Order: sequence, then structure tokens, then C-alpha cells
Amino acid sequence: MKQAIIPAQITTVEDKIVGNLNLTQILILMIPIFWAGLTYILLTPTLSFAWYKLVIFVPVLIASFLLSL
Repeated sequence: MKQAIIPAQITTVEDKIVGNLNLTQILILMIPIFWAGLTYILLTPTLSFAWYKLVIFVPVLIASFLLSL
């Protein structure tokens, strides 16, 4: 009877969704998109550009990018 050899570390393989990114990395990269949307909608002036909104958004963008690596 022929037997198949199953690798011992089959559970440590991470699923790659897009390129070399796994699900956790993709979710971390989506955080700035939702954060920017919330700051754009909720802070005054509502639904218009203001420089302080950019100042709030950029650190979250940088932190999420670094964490996804």
C-alpha cells in the first residue's frame, strides 16, 4: 500500500491573498482608509478639506504602513 508523506510543519504556512500580503497585513493597510474617511466626514468643516485633517491622518497612515511590514 502506498503512503503519502505529510510535512510536519504544514500548519505554519501562511495564506497569501495579494502578492506577498496575508489577511492581517491587508487589514492593517485598510485602517488609514477608514480613518481618513471618518476624519473627513466627522470633523468640521464637514466634507471639505482642512489642513488639520491631513495632520491627523498622516501619522496613522505611516504607522499602519510600518506595522504591515
